[in-house]
Amino acid sequence: VCVCVCVCVLFCCVCFVIVCVCVLLLCILSLGYVPEETPLVEHADLWEDDAASLILQLARKHKQNLLVFAIGPLGPLAAALNQDANALKNIGALCIQGQAITKKTGIDLELLPDIAAYNLREDFKSAQEVFSLQDDVKFHLLGKFAAYRVGIYESDFVRWSKALGNNELIDGVRGTLEVFKKGNPTLFRTLYPAVVDGRDEVLSHPYDALLVLSALDSKHYDVVTFPFQSHTLIGNTPEKHGVSEDAKSAVHAELCQWVGAGVAACRAHADKLQN
Repeated sequence: VCVCVCVCVLFCCVCFVIVCVCVLLLCILSLGYVPEETPLVEHADLWEDDAASLILQLARKHKQNLLVFAIGPLGPLAAALNQDANALKNIGALCIQGQAITKKTGIDLELLPDIAAYNLREDFKSAQEVFSLQDDVKFHLLGKFAAYRVGIYESDFVRWSKALGNNELIDGVRGTLEVFKKGNPTLFRTLYPAVVDGRDEVLSHPYDALLVLSALDSKHYDVVTFPFQSHTLIGNTPEKHGVSEDAKSAVHAELCQWVGAGVAACRAHADKLQN
């Protein structure tokens, strides 16, 4: 079961481009700019019930073998917690995009959600409820200060597009960036200055994929640990961003390795269908 769960997690990493695009579009909804071709919510018919029921079903089935990766607001997790706290207390780990504030409580440090983290701020009450699990569940947090240190370059996307034999991937990335630029031009210029200047620089900060990779293997990162509770934090502050200059190239190479594997698998599948 553990192997199956890990394989599923790594597959999510390979597919990070799709996930990042979806998360980015959800964020842009709050900015008031929605492209005409944006799919409707009802078209995302992936599970017949609500998210909380899916979380609980997996938690009861896999217990310690389940790693939950939170790449959006924590409302569904809070709902699951309110329905069956014991099920969630038995999962293997909870991995969250965002930062935490540390508070001294006796000999331990208590983790509090940082309202400066977008995903936590969007449903802060739920974030506070979910953080109550920290006495029973290992927490792994990857903050934005680490995510913005690592990027995928235009040349990477061009290489993968050539391997796929079409421009759908690179065109999709450019289209998503165009939506972002229209929705919040100030933030866009801050995060993607090279795109504005026309240089071959970062086109994506793959936050979702980095959360997965850092949780499974943190060797490239400077990790803050809590020995009594086994919690791990990376990129929690600007000063402790967790990704050194030397590590940036190693993390980039690891990302490219996984995406390249996914591209090769997609191309092989397409060739098989054609034959």
